[in-house]
Amino acid sequence: MFTRTFGERHLTSITLPELQAWLNDPSLSARSRINNATKLSQLWNFAIRHSWAESNLIKKITRPDPEDGEPGILTVPQAAALLENAEQFGLLPFAALGLFAGLRQAELMRLDWSAVKLAEGAVIIGVEVAKKRSRRVVDISDTLAAWLSPFVGRKGPVVDATNFRKNQDGLRAAGLPPKKWTVI
Repeated sequence: MFTRTFGERHLTSITLPELQAWLNDPSLSARSRINNATKLSQLWNFAIRHSWAESNLIKKITRPDPEDGEPGILTVPQAAALLENAEQFGLLPFAALGLFAGLRQAELMRLDWSAVKLAEGAVIIGVEVAKKRSRRVVDISDTLAAWLSPFVGRKGPVVDATNFRKNQDGLRAAGLPPKKWTVI
């Protein structure tokens, strides 16, 4: 996104007002703007270490406060619609594990099928997957086991990350809540 706006320009040619305008894109959530600022700060620090820049412009910008709203909760009809439509977009395991095991989207994006132990009735959330980098074990309910049973024997990532955004957008277009359905 940054290079689409600033292209091949040197970091030293980018002004503070330009950077502020780019970081304050109203189409992005506060969390996305914070994440963008963090990544750009890392870029500027890298440039400083290599003598490509003298100062980190990002340090002069006030970052937005993260949105501390309540998490969205799907209604029963919304959850049913999610499950009914998820398979055609390759997102049924994603939806089922989110709804019935309470896994976060980021965890699901890192989860491998080898961690889903249907026979043992557990999903192992390893340190490389967990948000807090501590291992935990999540029980697989009978309902979740039923939704995951067609996927027994799968290998590799639970979610196809390369097509995730396109598939998620397709699933939203199928009549699901427009924004926060990923809170499952």
